[in-house]
Amino acid sequence: MRLAVELESLDLLTCRQGLLIPETLAGTGLRHGQRFSAIIVGMPKGPIWKKTSERGDYDAALAFLSLIYVPTKVKALVRSLRAAPLIERSAKDLLRASDLPLLAADERSVKGDLKKISKGKPLEPVLLVAGDMSKGIPLVVADGYHRICAIYHYDEDAPVMCRMANS
Repeated sequence: MRLAVELESLDLLTCRQGLLIPETLAGTGLRHGQRFSAIIVGMPKGPIWKKTSERGDYDAALAFLSLIYVPTKVKALVRSLRAAPLIERSAKDLLRASDLPLLAADERSVKGDLKKISKGKPLEPVLLVAGDMSKGIPLVVADGYHRICAIYHYDEDAPVMCRMANS
């Protein structure tokens, strides 16, 4: 399969079928911004997920949630997140439910997670607080927004491992 892309986006460009490798373009005579076709080479079958979240993830969730909830609610939500089972959701569904925009693939944290995916390194599960659209409350991404965006760039239908608390 071949894919048309612009040279400037080749630092780490992913798609469902694989990873474009800039080194393979050396000596091709292509110029910056010039359109070309590149061969897609294989990537891992899908992202690898850790079974546990790290302390720093819960600390980040606590810091974020403390901006939008009262302290007693934040503590209860973080306790609930720690006890929540791992679940899978697609990246596109998480973005739609959270009403958050997709971060660019070249955003620093997204780019770092895309590199982890391409190298087969595991990612931490995403921490979420369930929304209630009947009340106009979207899903809250307490920690892992950049991981959701990285997975979306890799494959919007790929599973994202999550822990979800009810608000």
